[in-house]
Amino acid sequence: MLTEYIIPIVFFCAAGLTTEMGPCDGKTALDHHELEPVVLPSECLMHGSEDAAKYISDLKEKSPFKDMTFRIVCKRSSDKT
Repeated sequence: MLTEYIIPIVFFCAAGLTTEMGPCDGKTALDHHELEPVVLPSECLMHGSEDAAKYISDLKEKSPFKDMTFRIVCKRSSDKT
């Protein structure tokens, strides 16, 4: 049986953006994940959730990501360090 990993994908969302996980509320779920977050490249940050979905799809084509389950985690742009 394959182990399923949940990779938090952190991106900085505009007001009112909705992701596959629902509306962006500016909160993260990183505290209960053992793995480090994967940060989307800047070109995905600019264009929102459709590009984020494509980025996840591209990641799944590459080992060792192909068998993993991805979850998008929202974060407000004001939280950027």
